[in-house]
Amino acid sequence: MFLKDKKPVIISGSPRSGSTWIGRVLEVHKNTNYVHEPFNIGIDRPNNPFKYWMEGVFNEQSKNHLREVKAYLDSFYSIDNKYIRKELNGVSNLNDFRDSFWRYRERRKKTTILKDPIAFFALDWLSKNVTDKIIVTIRHPASVVASLKQKQWGYEFEQMLKQPILMEKYLLPLKSEIEEFAKSEKSIVQQGALQWKCVYYTNLEFMKAHPHWLYVTNENLSLNPLQEFERILNYIDLPITENVKNHIIASTTARKGEETDLVRDSRSNIDKWKKLLTNEEIAYIKSSTEEVWSHYYNESDW
Repeated sequence: MFLKDKKPVIISGSPRSGSTWIGRVLEVHKNTNYVHEPFNIGIDRPNNPFKYWMEGVFNEQSKNHLREVKAYLDSFYSIDNKYIRKELNGVSNLNDFRDSFWRYRERRKKTTILKDPIAFFALDWLSKNVTDKIIVTIRHPASVVASLKQKQWGYEFEQMLKQPILMEKYLLPLKSEIEEFAKSEKSIVQQGALQWKCVYYTNLEFMKAHPHWLYVTNENLSLNPLQEFERILNYIDLPITENVKNHIIASTTARKGEETDLVRDSRSNIDKWKKLLTNEEIAYIKSSTEEVWSHYYNESDW
């Protein structure tokens, strides 16, 4: 290695918890390099070692698999000369050479942001083998489920059952629920509630084991975006710039009809779930996730 790698920053949490929002704001900073969801098996990438959605990575797995995972993730941020040689060997023209050279030059001077909610169950391993700079996003279960309902994003729970180490290490108390959802069809709301429960039940263990990670609630971020983003930037050792400030203000003060996934009126977005879910759906989410949400939220948040 002729230059020392800069450790990346990982942003994760449950799907639809706000990790993309944070990642895209950090992308605006002149000293960051944004990478979108390396664990996403729906994106065709060479040498992707993952087979499941929300795949865990653990020391108990084979050494060969762990080497493949590490090499794959290194390829997104490493400036080790073996990655440079490997990529340049595949270059067939001058334009590709320039593109490759530019990417490695940018890596050398920038902090790589790996945004990936799908990597959540791998965070403990990642913190010990890739980077100790981990940001976890936390969002009200009804907000997450309402967003999943809008997107019509479900989850196949047999993907968890196919990972015995994940089940044994983190999800054993929820196994009967997961098995029930794997064998019978459930609504998007029901699936979203259990997925949220699995993620933030596990996160309670992460908070005990890794108090140095940064835990950010979507609600605080929505109420005080400038203050919270400055806290995030301080955590990853970057100053908040005027460009970032302007982007935060522009992306959190959208007028009605101008909202997108990344441009919103952040304050009104907090309670948007009350308009998107029925009373019956809200009651189901509240009761089915109570043993977990009670560690993060109060009765008044409903």
